[in-house]
This record gives sequence, structure tokens and C-alpha cells, in this order.
Amino acid sequence: MRVFELARELNMPGKDLIVRIKAIGIKVDGNFNVLDEKQIKEIRAKVSAAA
Repeated sequence: MRVFELARELNMPGKDLIVRIKAIGIKVDGNFNVLDEKQIKEIRAKVSAAA
């Protein structure tokens, strides 16, 4: 899954999600970076906890 697809799923702008992903410690350069399942689960958990 790409960053922009996850951002759409989480109903947030891609730029905001990139900031949060970088804060978690995952290296991304932009909306088209591909995330693996482990990263996606971690991002969903952190974003859900922050909401």
C-alpha cells in the first residue's frame, strides 16, 4: 500500500500522514512510498491512538 492510499483510508491529507509516519521513525520521502504490512499496522495503531 502506498502512503497516499493509507492517507485516503485514514481520511487525512497525505502531507499530515507523512509527518506522523516520520515521527514514528519510518523513513518516507513522499506519497508514493510503499509501506509493508508491519509498517501499516504500526501507523494505524499510532494514528488511532492520537485521534
